Amino acid sequence: MTNSSPGFAESLSRENIPPVNINSEFKYINSKDIIKAFKSLDMKKTADLHAKYSALLEPVVNALQSIALDVVKASQHVKRILQLLKSHRDNPERVTDEIIKDATVVAEKVGLEEDITSMPRIVGKQRHRSNHPAESPS
Repeated sequence: MTNSSPGFAESLSRENIPPVNINSEFKYINSKDIIKAFKSLDMKKTADLHAKYSALLEPVVNALQSIALDVVKASQHVKRILQLLKSHRDNPERVTDEIIKDATVVAEKVGLEEDITSMPRIVGKQRHRSNHPAESPS
């Protein structure tokens, strides 16, 4: 037997759902912390990678959307893209070296004084994670 009156629903929710203190759910967030978090996301690098792989897929998309659909040509593009992605996954060091080389060229053009391939910074005291060995810049 079900009772669909609002009083019955309210009594069920009061019995089964604990009260929430709204003041305890919100925390003061400093604007500097927000800016630091957004900078750490490195959206430019993510957008560059997205653009790179989207450019790889563009011929396939164009072939599949064309009026004279050439399935063989689209299939060949897909096979080449899969081979390229597999080679990127199998050789991450080579891909990383290419990215660092490109970043170095851009840094030189902009005139950055810092060497982007320098040793990573090591913090003397970290409580939530350990310092990784820093024999190489990567």
